[in-house]
Order: sequence, then structure tokens, then C-alpha cells
Amino acid sequence: MTSVSLDQVREVFSYLQVPARDTSWGGDFVKMARVESVDVNEVCPVIEFHIETKEWMNNMMGFVHGGCATTMADNISTWAIMADPRYWKKSSEGSDVLAAITNDFGVSRNLNLTFVRPIPLNSTIAFVVKVQSNTKRYTHLTFEIIDPKTKKQYVLGTHDKAKTNANAKI
Repeated sequence: MTSVSLDQVREVFSYLQVPARDTSWGGDFVKMARVESVDVNEVCPVIEFHIETKEWMNNMMGFVHGGCATTMADNISTWAIMADPRYWKKSSEGSDVLAAITNDFGVSRNLNLTFVRPIPLNSTIAFVVKVQSNTKRYTHLTFEIIDPKTKKQYVLGTHDKAKTNANAKI
């Protein structure tokens, strides 16, 4: 069993806060996120990210726009694979772990969101993401977007990814 601390995961994720890392607008969501908790385990790794919703995310009804929430889910849920202990076994050096993780990102082949209730603006939301399966070719993630205090669900979702790295080791 690989022992990985919350601080180690936060360190790797903090490398993304550097503006030059990801210049896409989707990368803005990653820069806004913080790792709140992580359970690195062999069965079903889980990671929780918190994000502050902002006024610019709004729809015409005064809530977070569904397209905005979908883009957040796409970008944030992908990072959940860092809770898979296999990325931490060869090295606990943050830059090595980051390289292994980003090498395995792949592309989305299915992203499904069910909107249970509107996401409020100017509030903290939690993305709780579970790595259900992470194989050499595919990754299957499930997630929920919730209020971290009340646990009220806003969104339930799944994210399936196909790996594009022919040399994937997992």
C-alpha cells in the first residue's frame, strides 16, 4: 500500500497554479480549485476539490450556467486520477508524479451530467470524484457537485476517458 498525504497531493496540484501551465480557458477552473481531501487507495480512490463560484459563471436565471458547470466537471474530474496510488509508487517527487498523471489524461469519450438543482453563484462548491477504473486504455470517473457544508447535491455525473498515450504503463 502506497502512503500519500494530502500535502503531497496538494503540492502536485499547486504546480498547475502557475499561469503558463495551461493557457486554455478551461485551465482557469483548475487554477481556481483547491484539493480539500484525498483518499489514495487501491480500490476506489477519492479526491475532493473546492471551487468558489463567481458572478461571471452566471446564466440568465442567476445561477451557474450548465455549460460552465460541464466545463468545470470536464477539467476538474480529470485530475482525480492523481488519487490513484500507482502514480505515486515509482517516485514521490512532485514533478515526476505530475508528468505521469498528465501523460495519462487522454480525451473525453463520454461526459454525462445530471443537474439535480441549480448551483448558486458566489458560493463554495465541492467536486467529489471517485476513480472507479483506471486501466491502460480507459479511465472511468464518477462525481458529484455538492454544497460542502450541507452535502446538498447539485450535479451527479460520470466521465469516461480514452487514453491517447500508446506507452501508458498502468
